[in-house]
Amino acid sequence: MADYKEQYNAFIETLQSIFMMDHEELDFGIYRIMNYKRDEINDFLKCAI
Repeated sequence: MADYKEQYNAFIETLQSIFMMDHEELDFGIYRIMNYKRDEINDFLKCAI
């Protein structure tokens, strides 16, 4: 079970890296929407465990 959680957490970190969720300075296009919805997106990704 722990291996599953480790892999899931790695997957979440990869998604956040791909979509640059940690770059608040990006404020154009899709990044503006993602910055606006950042908390909701993170809550969705973390509650799916």
